[in-house]
Amino acid sequence: MVLDEFHEKITELDKVEGAIKVCINSLYSEDTPKEGVAYILEMTNSKISTVKADFDKITTLN
Repeated sequence: MVLDEFHEKITELDKVEGAIKVCINSLYSEDTPKEGVAYILEMTNSKISTVKADFDKITTLN
């Protein structure tokens, strides 16, 4: 069960990493609305915090 939970959280982190890469790459474009990038980065930061809390719960249970 714990391995499944770890796998799920790692998958979520992979998605967050992908979103961050898209944000970084889009910052090089003058056409990209910077507010949109800031919003996405804020959401990914929130997701990272949630995943970290979940990892902490998983590791303290064992």
